[in-house]
Amino acid sequence: MTVTAEQPQGGLIEWLLWREPSVERLPVARLTAEQKVTELQRVRARKGMDDAYEAALLMSLAADRPDIDDPPPGHPGARRRGGGSPVPGTSEFLPDEVALVLNCGRPYAVGLLADAFQVVERMPAVHAACAAGRLDWFRARVFADVLAGATNEVAAAVVAAVLPEAAGLSSGKLRTRLVAAGVAADEEFAERRRIEAERRAAVRVSPTGDGMSALTTSLSTSLCKTCSRS
Repeated sequence: MTVTAEQPQGGLIEWLLWREPSVERLPVARLTAEQKVTELQRVRARKGMDDAYEAALLMSLAADRPDIDDPPPGHPGARRRGGGSPVPGTSEFLPDEVALVLNCGRPYAVGLLADAFQVVERMPAVHAACAAGRLDWFRARVFADVLAGATNEVAAAVVAAVLPEAAGLSSGKLRTRLVAAGVAADEEFAERRRIEAERRAAVRVSPTGDGMSALTTSLSTSLCKTCSRS
């Protein structure tokens, strides 16, 4: 390979990173209806594979950002408000870096990191299924959400029980199966989920545009029933 002035000096990795991102596309107008259906399924699989790759990159970056150099609480430079990193043992400023790299808000970056940690580090079989194109990331996030508070042993047992059928389930049915499998593996699983849900209960205001906002409230079911009767 001849290296030109515009190309980076270095090895194969540098050359691959220098190239513009690209994706193979078929001539849509020439596809039959059956071929379009097949290609749509292939596109969905590729998205899952890319999401799994992104999650692996995020966790590898997180490993490069340990919390050992973070300023201790109360010292100059330490974060005063909000949470730190959702990835244990990593810098509290990791979400800020990810937000800057991906040009997104910090809350969104926190969500990306949290899901990546759950799936890549705690549910490698789910991550492998996405990387192979057998499971989409949307369903992988359902695994992450339901099993976030479970022990590693319970999470492993639930993944083994539910993953083989996960791709064919709707998100609602998948969530139901995961919760049922979690309760079967740990009788306190449901109660811990309820306690965590109550801890996250809050009132949120979200702008909807045109000078309007939506006010949403998360409350326990029993409290909601009490309020509706009053």
